[in-house]
Amino acid sequence: MVLPKDLASFLANRNSGSGGRNPAQQAAGAPASAGTRIPVGSGGRNPAQQAAGAPASAGTRIPVAPEPAPAPEPESEPAPEPPAPQPTPPPPAPAAAPAPAPAPAPAPDYSAEFESLRAEIDALRQEQRDNERNRQMETFNELQTYLVGIGLGNLISFDAGGNPSGFLWDMVKRGVTSAAQLELALYDQPDFQARFPVIGEQRAAAATGAATQVMSPAEVLAYERQVAQTFRTAGLPTTFFDTPDELQTYISRGLSAEDVEDRISQAFNFVSAAPFEVRDKFDEFYGVGQGDIALATYILDPEKSLIELERSGRTAYAAGLGERYNIQLDREAAGRIADQPLTAAGISQGLQEIGARAPLFAESVGEATDLTAAETGVAAVFEGSGEAQTALERRLIRRRSIERASVGGAVTTAAGVTGLGIAT
Repeated sequence: MVLPKDLASFLANRNSGSGGRNPAQQAAGAPASAGTRIPVGSGGRNPAQQAAGAPASAGTRIPVAPEPAPAPEPESEPAPEPPAPQPTPPPPAPAAAPAPAPAPAPAPDYSAEFESLRAEIDALRQEQRDNERNRQMETFNELQTYLVGIGLGNLISFDAGGNPSGFLWDMVKRGVTSAAQLELALYDQPDFQARFPVIGEQRAAAATGAATQVMSPAEVLAYERQVAQTFRTAGLPTTFFDTPDELQTYISRGLSAEDVEDRISQAFNFVSAAPFEVRDKFDEFYGVGQGDIALATYILDPEKSLIELERSGRTAYAAGLGERYNIQLDREAAGRIADQPLTAAGISQGLQEIGARAPLFAESVGEATDLTAAETGVAAVFEGSGEAQTALERRLIRRRSIERASVGGAVTTAAGVTGLGIAT
């Protein structure tokens, strides 16, 4: 009988002193089981031959009773595989002798890069300076135009090289960028004070707490232009308004440009364009003196209201025109005419009517009542006085009655007809 390989190996291992342990038991360290070893003849195979499957040698086989099969051992989890062998690191190389220290490397040369960077920084700084200079020049040119416009071009100056200098350039370098900012600095400049004295007066008044408007140079210039144009239109000589002081005098007097225009157009033009008799009476009544300048000075006196000036002109007109009709009017009588709501044409028509009654104002022999053109005539014609009108009519009737009386010897007087014992 041929035993299986595993059984033959088992028996061989047990006979070889393994104590009856199979290979698995040996590996697990189990104790050898008790029992009688079965001697194997020389013709048998040794355990190694059995394990290798070598054929048994010739001879008598010893029958071996079959042993009961061992109980199957419970399956156990396979033993973990041993870790793969790690390669053994090579032994360290023997330390070499220290090499000599290398010579120190020379320091890097950054001079070229430094010079390039410095040149770039210098260029940027120069660009900033150029930009700032251009900005200042633009501001200088704008403010230069402003100063020339207000008559202060003498505050602009340049050096020998044509570069800006002086007051204006100093202001620009200090940061002044507008006319409003420059104006604040101008107040203390003598040239500004001489050109705009009225602004200095207004600032001084405002400093005391007075309710005074402080005009700007632009407002003063606009005033001067408007008033000067008014004087030109009126035909006044340029010597009357050829300096800023003269024009700003009217501001100091409290006359606006509109006030000046109204006075010139309504009072000055009326008198200056009137007949010479009117102009003479105006000079006589108001002590103005000859010449348009004297007349304009009188009319622009702020102490005189425009209403007063208009009445003065109408008074002179009535008195001057009355002389054309041989009517002598003093200032009071002419003023009574001027107080009436009449146009110049209405005044002329009334004076003509008084002139037509001139014979009634000359008393004849026997007329005791004194009737005059200045009193009776003005009252009757211009003021509508019934008493004056009646007196004139009565004189006219009496004179006509005398003309009709051709005989008798009676004398007609203001008291009636005498010599006849009849009183009329």
